[in-house]
Amino acid sequence: MARNDNAAQRFPQLRAQVARKKELETARAALTAQCAALSVQAQEKKTARQQAERELEQLESGGAMGVLFTLAGGKAARQEAARQELRRAKEEDQKAAWDLAEAQGQLLETERELASLEGCEAAFAQARRERIAALRAAGLPQSEVLEQLEAELAQGKRQIQELTDLGSQCQAAQEQAEHTLHLAERMEFVQTVSSIYTLQDAAQLTIQRQQEVAQRLQELTAGLEAAQARLNALLDDLLSQGICQ
Repeated sequence: MARNDNAAQRFPQLRAQVARKKELETARAALTAQCAALSVQAQEKKTARQQAERELEQLESGGAMGVLFTLAGGKAARQEAARQELRRAKEEDQKAAWDLAEAQGQLLETERELASLEGCEAAFAQARRERIAALRAAGLPQSEVLEQLEAELAQGKRQIQELTDLGSQCQAAQEQAEHTLHLAERMEFVQTVSSIYTLQDAAQLTIQRQQEVAQRLQELTAGLEAAQARLNALLDDLLSQGICQ
């Protein structure tokens, strides 16, 4: 009994860890993309700041640009405009660097937490199997619910596999139609125009229909996978309950 009680306490903990790991993996992907974009932006702002520094230096050092504005007039105004541009460029450069550092810090923390959850999925799967075996052995009314959920999950798994197989067949048919269309285009000089048009039309129609079927299969598969997720959640809710006889 003590073992069952411990397992009942451990199961929801592991379940929460697995859910947290999935959240962190999603966050890691988003942060990785964000860091990549911010890195590009930071480099652009750094380049703009360096360019503004060079322009002001040329104006103030008596270089070619400074001499040109001296001769043409308005050097003081141009220098002031260059200083303002440099201040703006420095602010944007600093902000871009801070934004990048903040995102990198968040990514590092996410990686650390993910590392602490390493192995939780395998532990949860093992705990799940143990809880299912314990619930079956208990012979309680929940056992009937367990059998029903498992049967629905197994049926859903079979349906998803069938849809996956159909999707593969559709992809193969589409590729064959595309190949036929390519051949028809190359045969224009050795076949009659009407036969080429007929072959092209048939191939294009096949491609269009296969694309429509593939889209529908993807939608059905997504719906089944969502249903499977809900059934798994119900099963885990059931397994989180204590087993008392």
